[in-house]
Amino acid sequence: MEILIVLFIFMSSSAYLLTSEIKTRGLWLATLKSQVEQTQQLNTARLAHTQDDVDQRWEDIAVFGIPTITP
Repeated sequence: MEILIVLFIFMSSSAYLLTSEIKTRGLWLATLKSQVEQTQQLNTARLAHTQDDVDQRWEDIAVFGIPTITP
């Protein structure tokens, strides 16, 4: 009888640990996916800040000259 009780405790604790690991892996994957999506959104926003909306052509530089910063 004692062997059956010990076997039941062992099996139930093993099943609990296995389900906990599965849930942990699922949470870990969801966290990684969320982090990747957030990084992609940040990179898209940063890239949008680096691109100006001004349409410049070589003819503009020929007419106005090379832009310079004056103090």
